[in-house]
Amino acid sequence: MYLVGTIFNDAHNGGIALTAQACEEKNVGGNTSLYARRFSAAGTVYQNEVRPGLKPLTYTVTVEPDYVLSRVDLIPHYYSGPTVTLTPSSVSGNTYTYDLTAFNNTYNIAVTNTYNFSVAVYVYPKCVTPASSEYAIKTNLDYIDWYYHYKDLATQPTVTANKQLTVSYNTATRPQITLSNLSGSIQAAQPTESAVVQMASIGTSTAPYTWIAIPTVPGVTITDIYDIANSTPLTVIPYAGGVWAQISTTGLASSATADYRVDFSYTNCTQTTFDVIGGWDCSGFPTDPTTYPCGIDSTTVTFIPQIAELEIVSVSQPTAPFNLCDNVFYQLDVNNKQAGNVILNQFAIDFPNGMTPQIATVEIEYPKNSGVWE
Repeated sequence: MYLVGTIFNDAHNGGIALTAQACEEKNVGGNTSLYARRFSAAGTVYQNEVRPGLKPLTYTVTVEPDYVLSRVDLIPHYYSGPTVTLTPSSVSGNTYTYDLTAFNNTYNIAVTNTYNFSVAVYVYPKCVTPASSEYAIKTNLDYIDWYYHYKDLATQPTVTANKQLTVSYNTATRPQITLSNLSGSIQAAQPTESAVVQMASIGTSTAPYTWIAIPTVPGVTITDIYDIANSTPLTVIPYAGGVWAQISTTGLASSATADYRVDFSYTNCTQTTFDVIGGWDCSGFPTDPTTYPCGIDSTTVTFIPQIAELEIVSVSQPTAPFNLCDNVFYQLDVNNKQAGNVILNQFAIDFPNGMTPQIATVEIEYPKNSGVWE
């Protein structure tokens, strides 16, 4: 009789496999769980021998809130086969459960250093990920052990293998952005004005999923936001606190800048200031800026509405007595003598008793000196 002493393994790699930086997608532990029931390398595997050691049932991952789950891969080792990206059978908060029974695999008792299969859990850091957390992920594997012994039982006992792994995050590599107003104080003379805002990536790594927002200010309406580099309009999205635009998933490389034009209309007649805020994250945009968990950067835009004032100047009128019933000619200029823009202008002539306008002779030249009379 040949007796084999076996052990169950739930292994992973350490060192750099448990460190993260910038916004990299991290395979925690460089294969989070390497599973096997196996015996010493001094033992013998006999030809055509089949000894089912374990049958996996479910795999559960709980991700620490400072990280975001990217994907979970199942990788066969004892049997050849493709890596499979798993789809969770249920999700509860930050806990993801995967049903492994569909693979219908049982794994033979292996020899050290052979594994039956491994599970790789990939996560992204967030803009708020600290240098260290209590854990990055917790894993549970529910499985039937000694399957060759229990497989014929109506109810097979299950075992749970669990562990948690902590990842050290290099905060010095975290992306960082700043916003600045390139337009200065705007002398607002037109119905719609524009401000140019620059976003700069001042961290040591690319800042992905960049966005900007303009919180609501009474009397100010944001009409458009443009990416100046390619004259592309960004989609302006309303939210409870204002409007915002999702700029780029790839974001800004370290030391790069990007300029954006914010078009706005206004009804205020006094100096007004509004904020432009912005942010980024590693794996996606926030639902809206009010749910953004990280520190924002901001700049302000101030505009000063300019005064408008109309004047009427006589250009031509009779200078000598004229005969009763003769036609006489008047020409008047209407000017805006201030910097502010005026709209919906009206011009009226109040004739005295006995004076009748010759409507067919009334003409208007606009703009002045254009030579176009109507």
